[in-house]
Amino acid sequence: MASSLVVPIAVWHNFPNLHTTCLISRWPHVFAGQNDGTIWVFSLSAGDNGEFELSYKLLLLGHGTRVVAMCLATTETDSVSKTDDVLISASEDGQIIRWNAADGRCLAANGQGFFGIPRSLHVRSNVTNDEPHKFVFCCGFENEITIMDANTLKVVRVWGGHEDWVTCTMFHDSETNNIRLLTYVHNGTMAVWFFDKEKKVISKEHKYDNLTLAGLEGNIITLRNHPAQPDVFLAISTKTAIIFQLSKSEAIPHISLKAEGESQFSSGGFIGESILYLSTTDGCICTYEIKAPEGVGAGNIVTSEGQLYYSSQLLDKYVVENDASPLQLGCMACVVQVPHEKLSDNVILQISFYNHSKQSAFLVRSIHRNVQNQSERSLEAKECARATCDSLWPIPPKNKSHSFGNVIATININDKHFAIGFDSGTIVVLPLSLALMHLASIDTLLQDKYGDKHQVIRHAHHGKVTSLYAPDEKVFGTSRLISGGQDGAVKIWNIEDGKLVATFTVHALPVKEFIEPAEQVGPRLRGCIVSIAMDNSAALISLEEMNCLYIIPGYPYSIKCIQWRNTEDYLIIAYQDDTALVWQMQTAHLDRKLTGSTATNVLADARWPLSQVNNILNDRPTTFKRMCTTFSVSSSNNRNARVPFIQVFAVNLRHLVSNMRSDAKNALQSSTSNGTTGNLSLSVDDSHIADLVPDDTQSVDWNTAKDSVRAQLYATIVSALMSWGIDEKLENTCVDRLGLQRLGPEVTVGLRGVEGNFSFMIPSKDETTYWKTSPILTASRLMAVVTLVRSMLSVSGLEDLSIELMTHYTTLLPDRIGSGYCFPSFLFLSKYWQDTSARALFASALCQMKDDEKKAVIEYWERFLPTSSDIESVGQQVMARATIILAIIGSNNPEALAPETRKETALSLTLLLSDTEQDISESKENTTSHGSISQVVAARLTASMELLSEGFSTWEVYIKSSEVLRTLFMYAGDSQASSLQINRTARTAIFHIANSHMPLVIGTLTYDMMNAQKMEDRLACMKVINMFARKRPQLLFSSIPRVVEAVVKTLDPNVPNVRDSVIQPATSILHELVRTYPFVDFHSASQKLAVGTPEGASIIYDLRTATRCLVLEGHTATVIALAFSPDGKWIITCSLHDANVFIWHANPGIFGILANSLSSVTGGGSKKNSERRPSAGSSQKPYKAFNFALTNPEQANMTPTQQLRDVEFVWSTNKNVKLRIHELVMRFNV
Repeated sequence: MASSLVVPIAVWHNFPNLHTTCLISRWPHVFAGQNDGTIWVFSLSAGDNGEFELSYKLLLLGHGTRVVAMCLATTETDSVSKTDDVLISASEDGQIIRWNAADGRCLAANGQGFFGIPRSLHVRSNVTNDEPHKFVFCCGFENEITIMDANTLKVVRVWGGHEDWVTCTMFHDSETNNIRLLTYVHNGTMAVWFFDKEKKVISKEHKYDNLTLAGLEGNIITLRNHPAQPDVFLAISTKTAIIFQLSKSEAIPHISLKAEGESQFSSGGFIGESILYLSTTDGCICTYEIKAPEGVGAGNIVTSEGQLYYSSQLLDKYVVENDASPLQLGCMACVVQVPHEKLSDNVILQISFYNHSKQSAFLVRSIHRNVQNQSERSLEAKECARATCDSLWPIPPKNKSHSFGNVIATININDKHFAIGFDSGTIVVLPLSLALMHLASIDTLLQDKYGDKHQVIRHAHHGKVTSLYAPDEKVFGTSRLISGGQDGAVKIWNIEDGKLVATFTVHALPVKEFIEPAEQVGPRLRGCIVSIAMDNSAALISLEEMNCLYIIPGYPYSIKCIQWRNTEDYLIIAYQDDTALVWQMQTAHLDRKLTGSTATNVLADARWPLSQVNNILNDRPTTFKRMCTTFSVSSSNNRNARVPFIQVFAVNLRHLVSNMRSDAKNALQSSTSNGTTGNLSLSVDDSHIADLVPDDTQSVDWNTAKDSVRAQLYATIVSALMSWGIDEKLENTCVDRLGLQRLGPEVTVGLRGVEGNFSFMIPSKDETTYWKTSPILTASRLMAVVTLVRSMLSVSGLEDLSIELMTHYTTLLPDRIGSGYCFPSFLFLSKYWQDTSARALFASALCQMKDDEKKAVIEYWERFLPTSSDIESVGQQVMARATIILAIIGSNNPEALAPETRKETALSLTLLLSDTEQDISESKENTTSHGSISQVVAARLTASMELLSEGFSTWEVYIKSSEVLRTLFMYAGDSQASSLQINRTARTAIFHIANSHMPLVIGTLTYDMMNAQKMEDRLACMKVINMFARKRPQLLFSSIPRVVEAVVKTLDPNVPNVRDSVIQPATSILHELVRTYPFVDFHSASQKLAVGTPEGASIIYDLRTATRCLVLEGHTATVIALAFSPDGKWIITCSLHDANVFIWHANPGIFGILANSLSSVTGGGSKKNSERRPSAGSSQKPYKAFNFALTNPEQANMTPTQQLRDVEFVWSTNKNVKLRIHELVMRFNV
């Protein structure tokens, strides 16, 4: 469930001009979809004087084409408020995306949500505030309606069969508690349908057959139902707006309004129950009151046969003044109801955006309903704010550098350097750290202190630098930078010194893109790049030969892809009009032109490699395996006029820290190093990482590392992530010791959501705003900060600062931020539960949260536990997440969970463990290769293992502990485990449980080793015992006699099949026990095994017969050491507590036992010891006994670790033996 943490950091270096294509609002947010695919989120606020303000809040990056439809839905959440708003948006390519309204995080995405151009999105409008939406209906320029799950955006049904383009709206059927649908087909017919939300079945209501709407001019562009009356609707076409009612079997119009003159309606809707608003494309906004007939209450539509019709009264009309707010590209408007808790009056806000090619504008008007005068029921309109959109920008624009100009093109050359192209024709190459700090004020680089850290190539092109490209150094062998300009030239530069290598004037129009040939092409083509110009001409340039091989002329449509048929000597270029041109490479002439299905079939031939050409303006990468991935966002769909306004640096924190450490270590190892190293890559799979920054025991010297390029980038990223102005003393310490510096407000931190979609906070001078926005935003930033800070623990000289910073962000920050602080989201942290930073944040947040916040989290997630929910309705992933979150709470704070919740959580953990076991078994049956287990399954399994072990004392009373242990034994001893992480986690979990429940663990192990029905279960137990002996010998210390007895019993020759199967692992265990424990010894010639017990006896086993052949009882306390003599005739034992050493006959025979029982003990001991008699039941008496005294009496109470390290017998000859107890050495003769 953990993955590499990628932190997106944005640098805002320009202001975009907005071109709003759709608008929607719900207090306190306004969402503006743009022509370039971005979505801007604005925040509304009410002042003390009754004025309302509009301000920028978020930028959402997800769509690649124009945003054409949006709707707002409600979703459940684990916060005290119970629900959150979500935004669902659609672009004209059919992509549907779901966003969190508060922080902009992308929650779900469906790239094929609609096959056509969407026109509208609908959710059920008359649900209660605490009821989440379940379905989204999408319709548009297609004869189908797509029905999607509101949470996942998965298509649950495609409703086709309509005669023409169709639009719909849904309303609630109170009688059946189901959804009813009203559809309008563009041929003028209407119909009513029932939608069974359980079966997803749609059936037609036949009493509304041949339903039409009289008086409608043109096709409906908006269809909405009344918020209080389910059978009342508003239909808006470009020229007509009609409020009608479904009554009996017909549509009865009540109110009909027409657009004036050449105006056309663009949007409209209900405000409450009795107010209607309509907006037109030319900026006119009209507000009407829906007036009831005489004797009818407001908001109640008459349905009797003697129909009384409603009327409308114009209350307010606003027309934009073109001179003040220039209108050129249309207007979009919406309304929002101000909550009553904000103001005592009933206030409605009108928000309008007026599009202009140079400077778009906005308008906010407040409408106060005069509720005191019931006879007039008038509205009082007031203009609150009216200005251009750029006037809202929170940071003042910086003067454009006369030396460089606007940023036009950027490229990340490698993990260290960054190149920027300007509209002045200048190219600048600089370290990534400087780009992140100074991209918004690039002229700062002209200062002397940066003189040796960057290269400026002035007048690289005549006109703008329109495209930059950095070829793969592994393919081309050298570091090159390729630039394309407005002058149509392609230039190749040496990155090291900034010198021009070659110039190719191959295009008549500006260069817009570079691509590399596919990997499978021949060696000559592999060393080439393809430049593509605005006229869609292409040039193939060899970087090895420094020669232009081919120039392909332009074409009216954009290039879609290039197919390389090098062995056939053909090059096929496909265009967006489904045409493909076949060029002969030898003669460079056009061979043929393919169209339609012929072109499609040729391009579909998988034998030939393809190079895709990106025609999306704001295309974003989807993988982030590099240390730093960069891309820019532009505000125009016209590539020829694009101006980027934001540069994104997506930083992979694991790679950053690992590469910085590598640089520092290489610098220490090489005396000639200057603190920089080559580009290092990791072989780690980023899709599942147990710990984002693994602990490194080898210390790194910061003084050695701080001057490297990556260390500077590290310091810059920490500077960007820190909140400044909160703890001045700590911040000054970071500046002095780490070299951090406070970045400008134009640098903000964002969120990466589903499918690599991003959201970014708008620049703000108030650092606390970030921590008051949402729990997810808090958790994401805290994870990034703590992950980087924790990596400083392995840097010598920074350990204390690292601890101070972690304490600041995990413990002190809520108090420093004050009221409104959002505690980190448990949902987010649970994804990274295996990371140490996430655990620390989780525990800290849990301790500081208020009781009502904890209760809200617990109540929300306990409904999704596997024991409380249905997998078909909830989903396996949600149930696993609920189990993990509640198990984390139960492990850290058991008292927070009610007994019943603890029980359900414990059982859910065991279900998660057993269900995942079944998934793995099925995977092994269906596949033959290791590593085939999905990362999701492996993550769920490891999380359940860890949480079961860490909270075992809490869960033990509710679960079958032995069965859980057996499952862990299976994974720990599975040599064919599909994931090493699973194997390691199972072992760690066993050790964790054994720390406090060793009798249970050893009892289960020894019982199964002797009695398990399956041989693989016995072998797994043996591997676990061997693991204890090697890794945790202290835990096994008091259980060795029990383990030895169990191992010996498995070697019973009377059960030959078992003995043959376990002989090797049993031998391995006994070898490890003899090597590790001083009170276990083996004599190979006689096949005798001896073990000392805590009760003072020593037991000798004959491994040939797997029987106990001798019991030596003489000590009154634990036998701490024993050993056979080299010839096997003698065995010597020692106990520290009774301070005795006994020598015994190892093979006494029947007469030897009798003789020993009749003779007295001889030796150098005291009289007291010489008169000691063996205890009852002894098989024999010691041959000799010796008493000794310890120099330090405390040594008699050695810990198991000390005994394993400091005590041993060593036989020098068959008659002489040496006993070592720490530094005390004693010799004994037989």
